[in-house]
Amino acid sequence: PDVVVGAQRIAIENPNVEAEMVDISNFQEIKKKYKVMSVPAMIINDEQVVFGAKKIDEIAALLV
Repeated sequence: PDVVVGAQRIAIENPNVEAEMVDISNFQEIKKKYKVMSVPAMIINDEQVVFGAKKIDEIAALLV
């Protein structure tokens, strides 16, 4: 999905950003902790959870 590509691209370009993709079905503790009900989902700074497809510019706007 675009959100995976966008997050990885931002992480490549910015050393202050890390992007890690996981298959949520293999990480039930993350699913429960962040109440992930659908994918794609982004967890930003271990606190903000954002759901849905996003383009790179939309992801960048969330990181400001």
